[in-house]
Amino acid sequence: MTKIILSDIRWDYIFNPQLTLESIPFVLEGLSYTIAISLLSFILSLIGGTILALMRISRSRLLRILARFYVSFFRGVPVLVTLFFLYFGLPLANLMLTAVLLQSSP
Repeated sequence: MTKIILSDIRWDYIFNPQLTLESIPFVLEGLSYTIAISLLSFILSLIGGTILALMRISRSRLLRILARFYVSFFRGVPVLVTLFFLYFGLPLANLMLTAVLLQSSP
């Protein structure tokens, strides 16, 4: 069994500090999009969850059944299947999602 000595490891293949410093502006540029998407997702899920909770405790039997079906369906379907459905199914319904293109300022 060979013994690995820390001085024998090529650390420049594992971690490149210069590349890390050069990448910081690109990471910070994407950070605003990440925060905006996170906040929007939080707000929409809070609204949707509140509506579903109100449907579950509603006196209307139809609303309770619809809420129970929705929750059971999305708890039972893996996220990857949902993503495949969105990625491959939406274009078949002529619904195209466009990507956000980032351009670096010179």
